[in-house]
Amino acid sequence: KPADADELVHLCNRVLATRHVDVAGFAADLLWASGEEQQGSLLSVLGIEEDQWLAWTASARVEVDPIGAQLVTARLGQLAWDRLLPETQHFLATALLHLQEQGHAPQLDYAPISMEVVKGLEVELGRIFQGFRDVVGGQTFQHDDTNSHEDSLARFLNGGKAPTLGAISYLFRLRGGAGSPLTRALCDYLARLPNGEFLTSRKFAKEGIQRVIHKYRNGGVHDASISDAHCRECVDFLIGDETHVGLIV
Repeated sequence: KPADADELVHLCNRVLATRHVDVAGFAADLLWASGEEQQGSLLSVLGIEEDQWLAWTASARVEVDPIGAQLVTARLGQLAWDRLLPETQHFLATALLHLQEQGHAPQLDYAPISMEVVKGLEVELGRIFQGFRDVVGGQTFQHDDTNSHEDSLARFLNGGKAPTLGAISYLFRLRGGAGSPLTRALCDYLARLPNGEFLTSRKFAKEGIQRVIHKYRNGGVHDASISDAHCRECVDFLIGDETHVGLIV
């Protein structure tokens, strides 16, 4: 468990006077459990190339907790659950199981639970970018390499990681004639998707993603905690329930 690894690191640093331990555990497990913002530094600490990590994630067999799956399905319905990627099912099931077990505890930080839900959104958006990469089939497009968001999309097409939520919020808000040949190609692809109009709408690309970044993710990743109320709001906003559809679905 992550808590066991943390305790082991603490114990080593208390006992071993001449050696400092940063992390403990299987490398793939550590990376899998970390947030997107932490993975770059973890790869550097562990001495692992990004290509190797991407290969691990592509070949990983994801386990989904059955009780957590039932909790998510009760909110989404079976049809919507079946449409989710296995990684998304894993993250959402983990989140709702932990939320049920933790209950209402004002003295605890709910950031780990909120982050699991946000990771589910990131995985589903990554599927959209994977579809774009499959469609363009190795084509290269001119782009503005001084724009970090466009550059992240270009790197993704060359085999890198999918753009971050911040980049996605920018890229999805571009309209057909705006931007470079690369972003215009992405706009054309999004326009052909059944949910393309929603993905590029202000409600999702601007208000929705920015709310996720600033209210449900950034604080928990850095130096702030996330309360029970904000965590449950995150669950309702991204997963939804029987009364409304969440952003992920």
